[in-house]
Amino acid sequence: MKALTVAIPTWKNHEQLHWCLNSLLRYVEYPLKVHVIDNGSSPEVKAAVEAAGLDWVVYDDPGENLGWEGAINRALAVCDTTYFCMLNDDVMFPPTSAKFFRTLIQHLQDPTVGAVGPTSNYVAGTQSLMHGLNYPLIHDTSMLIGLCLLTRTAELSELGGLDESLPGGDDLDLSLRYRQAGFKLRVDHTAYLHHFGSQTGSRVHPGHWDSESHQEAINNALIHKHSLLEWYNQRNNLFHECELSSAASYDYHKAWIESILQTEDGRTGLNLGCGRTRYPGMTNVDIRTAEDTGAGGERLHGADPDIIADVTELPEDLKADYILASHIFEHLVDPVAVLHDWMSRCQRLYLTLPSHDALDTMAQDYTHAHCYTEVSLHNLVEACGYAVAAIETTPHGHVHATVEHVQ
Repeated sequence: MKALTVAIPTWKNHEQLHWCLNSLLRYVEYPLKVHVIDNGSSPEVKAAVEAAGLDWVVYDDPGENLGWEGAINRALAVCDTTYFCMLNDDVMFPPTSAKFFRTLIQHLQDPTVGAVGPTSNYVAGTQSLMHGLNYPLIHDTSMLIGLCLLTRTAELSELGGLDESLPGGDDLDLSLRYRQAGFKLRVDHTAYLHHFGSQTGSRVHPGHWDSESHQEAINNALIHKHSLLEWYNQRNNLFHECELSSAASYDYHKAWIESILQTEDGRTGLNLGCGRTRYPGMTNVDIRTAEDTGAGGERLHGADPDIIADVTELPEDLKADYILASHIFEHLVDPVAVLHDWMSRCQRLYLTLPSHDALDTMAQDYTHAHCYTEVSLHNLVEACGYAVAAIETTPHGHVHATVEHVQ
């Protein structure tokens, strides 16, 4: 089932549309459909769309030039997917874009985030590639630019889509309306999109588009609609720290570890793949030393183990009452064999790993060998002959599981 509709308005720009579609279909991996709205009723545009040969890449000729806003609203009116993306026809996806939409849509799992956008070479505000050097890679902002703006379809529809009465600046207006409705706008600089910029407006309105008089007309329209204060704050308070909800700020992992240490107090334990994290009363094991950096969150740091060993080839005499394996299981090439080995060394095993129900865990870290959900982990453990004493998925998208021997 398709989850995302990508709406691409175009006006007599078949060459760059071809580049856009070709790069999108070649490099991006996501269950999406593409809706191309041909404002110029161009045979070349129709040919470029039909050349894809895919029934989920749709050509739509409205018979007149609806403009950018009208074309987006036309696509929104018939959208039947959970997510909606407005996309310029003069963009190109680089070859590294396989997880482009997965990266951005991950932010929309937070109901307080109304829309999200990538970074680019030709874009205003904190989405600019150069701003990635000045701000956190992921941050909230006061405005998103419409060259590539992702949102939930239902909320964009509730806001009324784009305002077709404005002389431009529809994305600035939409950003104001999202924030007035209580939503945050997010920028993710780990998702990049190349943008040629001003390809249609400069041809439809030569000499006027992006001119001083055009900018003045946009500013006056936004001020008239939203007030001078709203307009000023949007332009002068672009950067916002990402604010975490109480659920997001609560450290579920720390609470889980504390409960384990309390339950297992006085018993021997092994902390496998410890990295820099040592727990009292446990023997900390890692394949790395202080001089060896890891991957992902450990790419800049070494480890501090009591025993240097591969967790898949532990010393035969290394046993304990319980084993803690935090974010190790998803990296194992042969999890069944390792699970049997670990259970032969302990009475109880504690596992934590990212849930594939919450995010694309394979794209999250290139060293992940397998993905798991709460259900699939439960099934694997039981298929291996062990019991799942407890299992839960936190709001952060991590599965915590307790594995025991069948009585």
